[in-house]
Amino acid sequence: MVSASASTSRFAALVGVTGLVVLLGAAGALAWALFFGEAPALDRLEHVSGQVKSATLSEGGTSGRSLRLVVERGTGEYELTLVRADQLPTRDWPLESVRAGDRVIAWYAPDFGTKQRGTLWQLLRGSQRVVAFEDTASRYSQWVRYVVPFSVAGILAGAALVAVGWVRHKRSAAPAHPQGS
Repeated sequence: MVSASASTSRFAALVGVTGLVVLLGAAGALAWALFFGEAPALDRLEHVSGQVKSATLSEGGTSGRSLRLVVERGTGEYELTLVRADQLPTRDWPLESVRAGDRVIAWYAPDFGTKQRGTLWQLLRGSQRVVAFEDTASRYSQWVRYVVPFSVAGILAGAALVAVGWVRHKRSAAPAHPQGS
């Protein structure tokens, strides 16, 4: 049978380790938001101009509607995705108006390791903006501002769990004081 002191010590260690994991995860999210949380500048994005091979709007459940756009340029195809597309305001034309055969210019952030796939930031059809960079950048900044308070709350919760685990561990490791005789 496990003594109450050993059980308390294991529980204290579990609470402390859980707190440390929460603390490190939240600190990582906060560091990412502060150091990498800015939208890229339009002139730093890749761009492709060509004919739309396909444009698909799909329901994504909790993430809302997403646009998947395939643009043909020469012999290559570029697959660009815009998640939560329904959260963007309609500009000159709605997203539904983009059709196969349309000539477009798309600015995108390539996925890691490839330039043939990426996240759409701005889309022009002729001189008309279908997706505006300032809208996607604003939505991205709002998302980052949403992450920061939750990261701070996670850091505080993680620190509290570490402290509780440490205090409980110290109490369980302390020698029992004999009662007065």
